[in-house]
Amino acid sequence: MRTYIGLVLIAAIFTLAGCDTTTVAPLDGEYSESTLNAQGELLHASEFNEESKSSDEELYELAQDIVDFGGFYFDNGSPVMYLKEPGNRNAILAAIRAKTVSSGTDVLSTLNRASGRSDLRILKADFGFSELYQWREAAFSVLHATDGVLSFDVNEKENRVVIGIESPTLEKQLSERLDQAGIPTHGIVFEEGQRVEDLSLRAKHRPAFGGLQIQYRDAGFTWNCSAGPVVMHWYNSKWNYGFLTAAHCTGNRHAVTGVDYYQHTYPSSSNFIGEEYEEMPFDASVNGFWGDVAFVETEPGIELYNRVGRTVLWTSACSSTSSDCPTDSSNPHFTVQGTYSSAWMGVTLNKSGRTTGWTDGTVSNTCIDVQGGTVHGTGAVLKSSVLQGEALE
Repeated sequence: MRTYIGLVLIAAIFTLAGCDTTTVAPLDGEYSESTLNAQGELLHASEFNEESKSSDEELYELAQDIVDFGGFYFDNGSPVMYLKEPGNRNAILAAIRAKTVSSGTDVLSTLNRASGRSDLRILKADFGFSELYQWREAAFSVLHATDGVLSFDVNEKENRVVIGIESPTLEKQLSERLDQAGIPTHGIVFEEGQRVEDLSLRAKHRPAFGGLQIQYRDAGFTWNCSAGPVVMHWYNSKWNYGFLTAAHCTGNRHAVTGVDYYQHTYPSSSNFIGEEYEEMPFDASVNGFWGDVAFVETEPGIELYNRVGRTVLWTSACSSTSSDCPTDSSNPHFTVQGTYSSAWMGVTLNKSGRTTGWTDGTVSNTCIDVQGGTVHGTGAVLKSSVLQGEALE
């Protein structure tokens, strides 16, 4: 499932947690983020909280009870749901609301709200989500170690299991292997793609993800910046899809001017990715800003991955003078697993971007008023030998 992190306040802090072995103090008795173990491997939140489940696992459990449920996604802010029997819409939606009404998870709570919306669109599903999930798991067990196989996804928009492959010439032999293993292939499609690790943070990526190079024009010059985490932002009474970036990458810190962004290079129209939509406001009473963050709404049709590009930690291959910033071939990305509303002093935070790659720093101050600077009120100062005061490039 391609998931997007939602936020109501654009000031929310996204974390990939520390590179050391120190774990972050839990919020409300539970860990709400991922962290890294001593080997630098990303740990899922479920390793701290046994009750934590992925979004696909939550939908799978729901679909085992409501077999007509075939998947759910948003199309330009409006909810779309697949049902095997659309004629039983009212009964099925009532069952979904009853099943999810007391859920404390973002996934099922969103599904509960969407099932009652007047703009909900129902599509005829060929397959139930429960079927697709089981086929995806079975296909993974057979094919995951095969050269040229890139990914396995229950794609809610297509109501199919989508297997990413490097070349269409692989499709026939992979289908035969699935048939031999007794795995139904009528609900599985193959899509050609490319390995993320074959590209750098300064190259063009579609789907796009956090840490990638973006460019914009201001004052007659082309400027480099980095895309931050992929988010869904509730604004003007609708969900807006996009990513965060630094507000100093907008040209005008005092107003939203609708800056156009390109990934990876300006001015090719095929690289246009989105437009500045909102940024932390200027506060005239203190002559400063409440944070260095802006939201970029992506162009319709641009796919986004819930990932952040990962280089080798403190790699010398990425610098302001180098021509490339290659991802770590053995582990090319982080997956965003949650949000953190506050940064605690002493916690190690990480960032990834097109200029320096993956670096980290320790929070030395929180809620600090910086006199004569560009951050006021809710800022957290990050100290490292490369960067101080900025979480995004």
